[in-house]
Amino acid sequence: MRLSMLEDELLRDPLVQEGYEGATAAEKMGLLLRELRETVGLTQRDLAASSGVQQSEISRYEGGQAPRGITISQLETLAHAQGMEVVIGFARKATAVDDKAVVIDGRTLLLHTVL
Repeated sequence: MRLSMLEDELLRDPLVQEGYEGATAAEKMGLLLRELRETVGLTQRDLAASSGVQQSEISRYEGGQAPRGITISQLETLAHAQGMEVVIGFARKATAVDDKAVVIDGRTLLLHTVL
C-alpha cells in the first residue's frame, strides 16, 4: 500500500486527522522512514544489521520518539543502508507538494514531506 493511500484511509477519522495535523516534524519524518524501510522490504532488524544503528533506535526514530530527533547524518546512514540518498530542499509554501506523495518511477523512490 502506498503511503498516500494509507494516510488517506487513516485521515478519514477526525481524531486521527487532528493528531496528524499536530504531529511534529520528527513524527512525520518517522512515518516516512518507516515507509521507506517497508517499501524496500526490510524489517527494523534487517536495517539495524545493514546500517549499524541499533534496532531500538530505529524504532524510536520511526515512532518520532527519539529525544533529540534525528540528525541529517543519521538520516544519511539509514538511507545509504537502503541504497538511497537524502535530498533536502526548500520550496515556497504555496507550491509545496502534498506530503503524502510516494513516487516510484522504476529507479527512484521519492518520499516527500513538508516539515
